[in-house]
Amino acid sequence: LKAAIAAAEAGNADLGNTTNALISIMNGYGFSADQAGHASDVLTQVVNKGVGTMNEFASALPNVTGLANSAGISFDDLGAMMAYLTTKGTSASEASTQLSAMISALIRPSTQMTDALKKIGFESGLAAIKQLGLVGTFNKLKESGADIPNITGRIEGLRGAIALTGDDFQGFAGQFNDGLDGITERTQKIQDASPAAQMDLFNSTISTLSITVGQTLIPALNSLLQ
Repeated sequence: LKAAIAAAEAGNADLGNTTNALISIMNGYGFSADQAGHASDVLTQVVNKGVGTMNEFASALPNVTGLANSAGISFDDLGAMMAYLTTKGTSASEASTQLSAMISALIRPSTQMTDALKKIGFESGLAAIKQLGLVGTFNKLKESGADIPNITGRIEGLRGAIALTGDDFQGFAGQFNDGLDGITERTQKIQDASPAAQMDLFNSTISTLSITVGQTLIPALNSLLQ
C-alpha cells in the first residue's frame, strides 16, 4: 500500500487503480512484498518515459505481465518496451496488445515461425527469448531475411515488431534503466511540492480536522443535552 500511495502521488493518479495495477503486476511476476518498491519504480518510469497517464498504464500493463513473465521477459524490459511503443503514437492499451501478440507469436509459433526460428539456430521461441530477449529475437529474425509480416501473424504483433526493431529502441531502453531505482520517491517529491498538491493536502487536512473535531464534540454535546 505504501508503494501504491507513492506511485499514485508520483503519477498524480487514482490510488485505487494504482493499487490494483501493482497487485496484478506483482501477482503476474510472482513478486514478493519487498519487491513492491521496484514494481512501483518501473511503473513510474513507464509514465515518465512513455506517453500516457499513470491511470492508462496502470490499466494496460496487467494485461500483458503474466504472459511476459511466462516467456521469461523481465518487468524492466517489458516497461521499457511499453513506454517506447507509446512514443510512436500508440496508446497504452494498444501497446500491451501489440506486445502480447509478439510474445504469443514466439511461444505458440506457426509453422512459418518455427522454420524461421530454426534458421537462426533456435528450436523454440522461448529459447530465443531467453538468449536474445523479445526485441533481440525479432531483430535476429529480421536480419535473417525472415518474412516478418507472415511469421508474426496478427497485425498488432507486426506493428509492435516494426516499431521495436527500429534503430532507436536500444538507446531508449538504456535511458529507461538509467536512474530507475528510487524514481518513484524522487518523482513523488516533485509532485508533492507543486502548488496544486499543496492545496490538495491543505484541503484534506481541513477535512480531516473537521471530522476529528466533530467526533470529539458531538459526544460531549449529546452528554450535555442529556
